[in-house]
Amino acid sequence: MLLEQTKPPLYSQPVFYKDISYQQISSLPPVPIFALDSSRLRDKQGLERATRNLAVAQNPSDTRTDVQEPDALLISQTPGIKWLDLQIRNCRGQADIIMLHYDITMIHCHITMPFYDINKLHYDITMVHYDITILHYDNTMIYYDITMLYYDIIVLDYYITMHYYDITILYYDITMLYYDITILHYDITMLHYDTTIRHYDITMLYYDITMLRYDIIIQHYDITMVCYDITMLHFDITMVHYDITNLNYDFTIPHYDIQKLHYDITMLHYDITMDITMVPYDITMPYYDIT
Repeated sequence: MLLEQTKPPLYSQPVFYKDISYQQISSLPPVPIFALDSSRLRDKQGLERATRNLAVAQNPSDTRTDVQEPDALLISQTPGIKWLDLQIRNCRGQADIIMLHYDITMIHCHITMPFYDINKLHYDITMVHYDITILHYDNTMIYYDITMLYYDIIVLDYYITMHYYDITILYYDITMLYYDITILHYDITMLHYDTTIRHYDITMLYYDITMLRYDIIIQHYDITMVCYDITMLHFDITMVHYDITNLNYDFTIPHYDIQKLHYDITMLHYDITMDITMVPYDITMPYYDIT
């Protein structure tokens, strides 16, 4: 989808190598090969921050220097504040996981940018291939001109036969011209050979680009697996929070039992007190009845 949406900008028109000698063509610089900037794939501060956030998410009770911790004595003496501190640490771990997901998203953005460079490079290679095709067409036209020149030489040979003296002088010129044509034909052959070699280099470059795209897809798969691991870690943290809630509930039930036991002891004390109070009355009543 990203490759379909990303379009390279317009470039200048191709250069037609017409009326340029072979020496000038051979002295042209080679086709530039765009190297990927690997520094965009490495964000040192982002990786360090992601590593620190992952460590805090795995151990929310870890102490960090950038957070003001509550008073240890107050936490140890008050269970409610200790539970609240656990909740705060848990929320802090969840926030660190969110920041870690953001850092991974930014790294994914840096990895996706080379796709744009690959499209641009593919466009440049296509334009070079177009220039080579135009050059091959110019070579064909030169060969056509040579053929027409050869035809002119045959016609000229007829006129030389009619003028023997002129033929003798002209024969030397034709011989030299034939030599120049042979040299030119050799130069054209070598130029065609260089064009074939360059086309082979472009094919190999396209193969290297294809393998690079395959490596980038593999890296994208690895990043997806890291996101999956982070999701599972978030699920584990949620389960720990659920266990802490159940533990708090288990602590609350014994407290209720203690209060009930205290109430039963109070009622028992009340019954004993009433029984002791009634003893003198029970002793006095028989004496009163006798009287």
